[in-house]
Amino acid sequence: MRVGAAAVILWLMVGCGGDDDDGGGGADAAPGGADAREQADAASGSCAEAPSGTVNGTVDAVMIDPIAAAYSRPHPTVAYAHLLVIDEDAASSCSNPDGETGESLSFIFCDEPEVAEYEVVPLESLPTEACPGQHMVGALVESGNGADRGLSESGTLTIESLDTCLVASFAVGFDHGNFDGDLVAEVCP
Repeated sequence: MRVGAAAVILWLMVGCGGDDDDGGGGADAAPGGADAREQADAASGSCAEAPSGTVNGTVDAVMIDPIAAAYSRPHPTVAYAHLLVIDEDAASSCSNPDGETGESLSFIFCDEPEVAEYEVVPLESLPTEACPGQHMVGALVESGNGADRGLSESGTLTIESLDTCLVASFAVGFDHGNFDGDLVAEVCP
């Protein structure tokens, strides 16, 4: 996934530091709640429902439709951070996270995602180190050429379940518009 220059500079200024402690802060789906398809996904290590969901609204004339890729993975350069990427280009994926992208929405976590409601904050408000239990996330909208089109100001992201699939809903206000929706994303190994 390409990231706009302003976002890289901002993220590097915000994201330098922290620790590499992998305290295993992730959460699993509720025991006994998996149906046959979820059990098959868990056994195979994949998420058959991903990508799916909807993104409603526009941010600086950007719409994300259809959702062709949705995945969660560790941040490539900040050891404690994680990303949740929603992209309209199927070339962006767990197996090709640095590939070409279409219009995309990325959520940036300051710790490993877990089942919880997260407050969406401006990117510059994210902690510069791991923040277990703080449940805050920043968001960034990019055009297909990697240009920043919107930076988060406020909102919520609710992760409803997390195993091989991450199921979530969101409502986010950006500096140039709003997105809300729901998604099922693959959790990258």
